[in-house]
Amino acid sequence: MEIERQVTGTTRPGYTVAESENAQLKYLHGNNLEETSFLDGSGDPRYFLYIREEDKGILAVIGLSHLVESVHHYDISGEKPSYSHPLLSRANAYGNFRSYNGRSVDELMDYVNNNIRHLRFAPDREQERNCFLDVHSEYQSKTQQDLARFGDAKKLYTSEEGEPDIIPEFTDLMIPVKAGQGCIRACIYCDEKRKKFRLYPAEKIRRNIGIARDWWNKHHPHRPITHENELFINTPDILYFELLHSAEQKQGRSLGAFEERLYRTGIRGVPSAGEVVRLMREGFPGTLEEHFGKMYFFVGTPTTLEVPLSSLEDICKGVLGRPGAGANRPYIGFESLDDPTSEFLNKDETAAQKKEALDKLHKAGFPKVKIIMQLGMTGRGFYDKKGDFNDSLEAAAGSAETLAGMLGKMDNVQISVNRVLDPCHQRKIAQGMIIPFEDPEEVQEHVEVFRKTLFERWHKTDRPSVEDDYIVALENHQI
Repeated sequence: MEIERQVTGTTRPGYTVAESENAQLKYLHGNNLEETSFLDGSGDPRYFLYIREEDKGILAVIGLSHLVESVHHYDISGEKPSYSHPLLSRANAYGNFRSYNGRSVDELMDYVNNNIRHLRFAPDREQERNCFLDVHSEYQSKTQQDLARFGDAKKLYTSEEGEPDIIPEFTDLMIPVKAGQGCIRACIYCDEKRKKFRLYPAEKIRRNIGIARDWWNKHHPHRPITHENELFINTPDILYFELLHSAEQKQGRSLGAFEERLYRTGIRGVPSAGEVVRLMREGFPGTLEEHFGKMYFFVGTPTTLEVPLSSLEDICKGVLGRPGAGANRPYIGFESLDDPTSEFLNKDETAAQKKEALDKLHKAGFPKVKIIMQLGMTGRGFYDKKGDFNDSLEAAAGSAETLAGMLGKMDNVQISVNRVLDPCHQRKIAQGMIIPFEDPEEVQEHVEVFRKTLFERWHKTDRPSVEDDYIVALENHQI
């Protein structure tokens, strides 16, 4: 009998990479992952380590970068195994581990790594064996090496003020490259406005690409950078580059609204957005092999509306001049499609303008657009400038209905719904403008109403995912 069945009670199609008398390491992907509830619906390929002990089973989930993501306990003392509880979890690549039942992170990771060390790997899995077992001479154990990897990564997403940058869906395969920081907008929920505004020149971006590449190669010497890696252009809005570059070419004359604001910053000599994308692809040539690797970036609604369509097409086509060969995964933060809520958040664009921006990104040829929605920022509700009360739960349902109508028959859109566990502006709570949640779990009701409404009214049959990555970044969790 397979160890997997002895631990979990089931067996799913997959490839056994390595095994021992009491443990089995399997590689699973696609539909084989659908019923693994603790993966939060993610279908990314993973390794599953099943360990059988006397009266308990252990399941460790390990990502493609060979880093432990979570550890789970199964009760196998009865006739049929049953899931018991989590022992270790990690939401993303920030390294914000959480351990349960009083056991330390180091202890649990050592347990997993030591079990892997005693496995017999299949002859055709030599590269994976090297990835799982290799320990650099400067570290005493695989656990110390893995934790150091998360610590070293901070230089890739930390501002000059020492604050963490926001990277949605920050996976272990993602390589962020810092291209700028800070924002010229003043959305009340976002900390970017507190950072000194910077757009880096091409030479500094090249240096940062080298730093990111060296970081990956140091911690993953047996896993070269390929199209399976995901790149992230770490700057609040890549179109700031495009608009400032355009303003410089116009020598400050006849500027659009954001061109004017950016020109007034005094920053000069920045590359265009398309040039930033080309620097990224040239710095990571392996991401263009076989398939075009994913490259993520932020855009805003007003900047998307202000740049010409040709600029967006240039970003998408990249070095090869083919759609998708450039930066191919834009994130656009709608946050809310309830206009009073957007105005309260100091996000001064309407739902109609957000739809126009989405249509423009679609027309530019991006193979996938990710819309970020946030729930919980205004607590139970808020009072607007007129003194009228706006119910946040009703706004969530209205946003979902508006979004469903906006998307229509689009198939190249994904929705990221983020829970904000605390209302966004404590001063407004103190002023009585926001009515806060009495119980942090109240925000989940808003999430479920949003998802249910969107699911009922949008033609797609798959439910939008709910991701916590954005919030972890804001809460600045540490290893």
